[in-house]
Parts: sequence; C-alpha cells; structure tokens
Amino acid sequence: MRLPLRYYYGEEQKQRKRVIWGSAGLGILLLGVLFIWARWPHSGEFLSGRLGDGQQSINIGKLKIGTIRWWPCSGTDNASMECGYIVVPLDYQNSTAGVAKIALSRHKAKKSPNKGTILYNPGGPGGSGKRAIIQYGSPLQAAIAEDYDWVGFDPRGIGETEPQVHCFPDGGYRAFQSHTVLDQGYDIPPNLNDPQTRKALILQQHQADALFKAQFELCKKNMRETLRYMGTTSVVRDIDFITTTLDGKDALINYYGVSYGSLIGSYLVNMFPDRIGRVVLDGIVNPILWSTNAKGENIENIEQRIQNFLDTLYNEPIPTAEATPPGILTSGRALIRIYLGLQHPLTWKELANALHTAIQEKNATLLMNLGKGPTAAKKEGPSDDLQRSAVSCNDNAPFDPPTAAEVVDENLDVVKHVSRFAFSIMATEQDTGCQFWPVTPPERFEGPWNHKLRNPILIHSNKLDPITPIASGRLINTLLQGSSVLVAREGPGHCSFSVPSLSSVKISQQYFKDGTLPSAGQECPIDISLFTNTLTRSLSREDEELMKKVNTISLYFNHIL
Repeated sequence: MRLPLRYYYGEEQKQRKRVIWGSAGLGILLLGVLFIWARWPHSGEFLSGRLGDGQQSINIGKLKIGTIRWWPCSGTDNASMECGYIVVPLDYQNSTAGVAKIALSRHKAKKSPNKGTILYNPGGPGGSGKRAIIQYGSPLQAAIAEDYDWVGFDPRGIGETEPQVHCFPDGGYRAFQSHTVLDQGYDIPPNLNDPQTRKALILQQHQADALFKAQFELCKKNMRETLRYMGTTSVVRDIDFITTTLDGKDALINYYGVSYGSLIGSYLVNMFPDRIGRVVLDGIVNPILWSTNAKGENIENIEQRIQNFLDTLYNEPIPTAEATPPGILTSGRALIRIYLGLQHPLTWKELANALHTAIQEKNATLLMNLGKGPTAAKKEGPSDDLQRSAVSCNDNAPFDPPTAAEVVDENLDVVKHVSRFAFSIMATEQDTGCQFWPVTPPERFEGPWNHKLRNPILIHSNKLDPITPIASGRLINTLLQGSSVLVAREGPGHCSFSVPSLSSVKISQQYFKDGTLPSAGQECPIDISLFTNTLTRSLSREDEELMKKVNTISLYFNHIL
C-alpha cells in the first residue's frame, strides 16, 4: 500500500516525503546482501453475479438490511470454517440508496467461553479478507487467539463483495494497460542529470496521465454513481454494523488489520473510539498522508553492478519468450520486480538467483516470473480491475492536478537523493491518478486521528519495512498516546508475519487473552535466518508447535503458499 499521488507535491511535504521514501531507499543496500547470496447492472437492483461456494445467484436488492447467511465453504474439509454474506446499507447517510452485500468467512472459536468476533483484513486495498481466513485462518487463530471467532470480510468493491468494481467489461484491464508505462514501469535513462532524462520521463508521465484519465472515464461510464460507495469510511461503518449483527449492539469491536488493514484500523478507532475492544494494527500506513494531503564482494561493487544492469536495460531490453506471459524486461520492469521482491524476505534467495541469471546470462525469465507463485495468482482473482483505485481515490480529498513536469521533477528528486524505486511505486500501486477521479463519496473521514480510546490498542511495526515504514507506526503511537503501545520488530519485510518472530506473536496472544500490553519501547527479534530460512535459536517443544503455525502464516505472507 502506498501514499496517494497528491502527497508527492507541495513544499510543506518535502521533509515528510524523505522519511517515507527513506524506507524504500533501503532497497539497494538489501540488494547487495541478496547478491552476496548469489459486468454490472445499474438499474437500482444489485444482481449477484456469483456468490461462490456453490451458492445460487441472489437478487440482493430484495434482501433486507441485516440479512446474514452462512454455509460450509467449498474446497475445505475444515468443519470450523463457514462462508457467507451480510446485507448492509449501501449508504449509511441515505437509507433509500439501496444495499450492499459483504462477503464473509468465519473460523469458529476452538475454545470456550467464546469471547466474540475478531474481524480481519489482510491489506491492499484489494486483499480479500474472506479468502485470507479460508487460506490461513486456522493457523492464525491457533497462533493468536482460539477463543474468538475469526471473521474475514471483503471490503467495499473487493473480491466477492457487491457492488463490485467493473470499470472494464470482461476483465479487460490487463489488455488496457499491457505494454504501457503502467505495465512496464518508467524507463529511467542512466544519466539523471541529463536534461534529456527529464524530457523522456515527462513523455512517459503524459502517457500515464492519459491512461489514468481514460480508465476513470470508463469507471464513470460503466459504474456511474455506484462508484461512490467504495471508500474506507464506508468500510469502517460496515465493521461496526457486522459487529453489532454478530455480537450484539453493546459489543466491543475486535479487529486485526495488516498493511491497508492498519489504515482501516486507524479510521475505526477514531470513528468509534468508545466501542474499541481488542485491536491490533500491523504494518502501519500513515492515515494523515493517505486521507489529506557470493561472499567476498563488497556492497558498493554489488550496488554498482545492479545499477549498471538497470542502465543497460534502458537501451537494451532483454526478450523473454519463455516468461509467463512472454515479453521484454525493461529497466522499469526490472525495478518493479526488485521492489516487489523486497517485501517478501523469505523469497530473497530466489530474487538473488533471478537477478544473477539476468545479469550474467542475459536470461530474464526467472526475474519476469518472480512473485507469480500460487498465492499471488489467487490474490488476482477472476479478473483484474480498478478495485484499489476505487478505495484510495474515494479516500482522497479532491486536489488540483499537477502537471507532468511537476510529477517528474518531484520523483526525480527522490530518485537522486533517496530511492531508485520512486517511479516504480508510481507504476505499481493503483493509488495514483486520483486527480481524474469522477465521483465524490457520500462521506469521507479525515480525522482527527488522536481520540482517547475506550481500550488501548497494540501496534506492530517492522524496523526495515520497505512499504510501511516504522515512522508511520511511531506516528500512530504518538497520536494515540495513552491509548496504544508500539512493538518494533527487528529486521526487514512488510508486516510482522513476513519473517517469523515468536516474541511478537506472544505479545498479541497475551493482549487478546486479557488485554495485557508490553511496556513502551518493546523490541522483538526475528527467529529465522534470511536466505537459509533456518531457525536462529533452539526452541522449546511448546515454541516448536507455535513456530509451525507462525511459519505457515509467513509462507502465505511471502506468497509461497
């Protein structure tokens, strides 16, 4: 998850920008270590296209608000797992607007007494909470809290929740962006100080702006006003509604949110501060910026070798006929592959091997296919569209469109002084182009972010997270002073489960058990050596069993399962 486009502009944001981009700037140093190791109707009635799990299509426009249904999930023999949906108001400010159907999955509590529901979101925007609980809800529950029902939900516009985002008929978004700057990334000439570099990037930015404008015009044409109801503010009201329906009107809200899920959590605790029970946020997104505006070779030589490779790719892309799909490896695409790989430390050995093969043998198939494991494929779902844009752009307050030159100048400054990944993030994350967004949501929460909460929350943040820097975790901890405790996990990776840390997990266990939080300044080591993926220490029998569960979760977070 990334910051909105408008964050990158404005003098008052320069210093904040460097804190955020500084985390991404760890990428080149980490790479040195790597190399050492060698169709939607709009008549007013929502027609369910597919419920999944063998259920028949239902005209949910005829269902009453508050309707909830459960059934056995298909494809699993876990008797504790259920799938379902709940019908909620489409617009909490207008009762005549209609309804939405929120897709759910539930892993029922294993221990008694049942303490209620923990709602779970795995990130994005775009991650399916329903699918996450089906995939790894069992080890997650066993590792953290077995006396709660764990409920995954697909947020507005995501996964099986309806109305769905269908800007492109028949899943045509891939074809729309194929072989454009949004697909291949920005190609950056080797000489950053050459005026021609700036001109080349401005031309690419003009292409990106035209693509953003065209895709959002399609959204407006094909979805009309339905597009308004996808923002995080509505998602949080859904969480409140779901908790009331499942646990009662006086029940406290329990929630576990990762990455973008942490942003949902920041909205949640500040929109409903008096209803907060147990809340864990992991991999922290800054809500203010989101909603407002081989051994023996030294690191320097390795960094230069990678940079030389990227510079060569600018003029000489590598054809990859054996990749899936076939194509060419450009400098922009290579940067995207590296940037995405840095999020998943348990796959760094494969990233190092892919880079080595591309540089030494001019064979980029491994690098082009990187990150396309089983979980990554499942995350994409039946079709790709602009689900993420629907969330992030509805969350953004309107802003004046920057010129292509302003975009390029700001990001060139980042590339020169902070991180080579600036333009890669622009192409990778669907949070850009919101200056062309065609609708206004019925409600947009923009703070304040410092409410006094009924119960304190737990914050997990990695010291070397390349996506959501620990600076954001410290900010939330400061804003919620007296209502939160920050736990800093050592090492790299996006979110605490990216590399197993039993001490982090045990802190969450105790918190859900009785509300106990660690003292301020708590730091937790990782328990896995990177590249070898072996334990850093011997474990007790009890910890060995816990590690099995945590490792399974980590494999999903690293897209290995």
